[in-house]
Amino acid sequence: MRAVFLDYSTLNPGDLDLTRLRQGFSELVLHDMTPPEAVAERMAGFDVVILNKVRLTEAHFQDPQLKLILVAATGTDNVDKAAASAAGVVVCNVTAYGTPTVAQHTLLLMLLLATQASRYQADVRSRRWSHSPMFCLMDYPIVELAGRTLGLIGYGELGRQVGVLGQALGMQVLVMGRPGVEYTDGMQRVDFDTLLARSDVVSLHCLLTAETAHMMNAE
Repeated sequence: MRAVFLDYSTLNPGDLDLTRLRQGFSELVLHDMTPPEAVAERMAGFDVVILNKVRLTEAHFQDPQLKLILVAATGTDNVDKAAASAAGVVVCNVTAYGTPTVAQHTLLLMLLLATQASRYQADVRSRRWSHSPMFCLMDYPIVELAGRTLGLIGYGELGRQVGVLGQALGMQVLVMGRPGVEYTDGMQRVDFDTLLARSDVVSLHCLLTAETAHMMNAE
């Protein structure tokens, strides 16, 4: 069983131990990055292809030796799954591995906006703060997230954890519901337009599909 990793450097800052991964294959070939024009050539003759950001289209599923695509991430929108299925190739992803990190990062973005922290940090670096006659700056209004409404589009693994963090800050959580679907999780469900109208912050944690593509747009 031969395997190739097409974009290893997107995951490895230099601290990964591949011992157990190598034990699963007779051969494991690593490429730091693979440009689109080299994908087909580097996949040829391998049973398993591992990737993170590389895109696979229908044209990449012509090799009968290919059996498995391992996506070293949660999202699989970079792989033509219909073409993979038609070719009998299994596509696997990694679920729930980044839940705390993604939820924490979402909270970070909300707090940066609410506190204007990056702007005030720039003022500290430029010494504007220490030159203020009242030892304070009030150039950028800040808000408290407590009492505000957090609207979640997508309430799976990631959406639920972001909701938990939002509630810990005192936020009210709204969840978008899909028409015709009955929910029993006890969360308040509203339609898309209502969610936008009532939310101070909206966070998307849904799959990229034909229905969700460009959901957030100029309108």
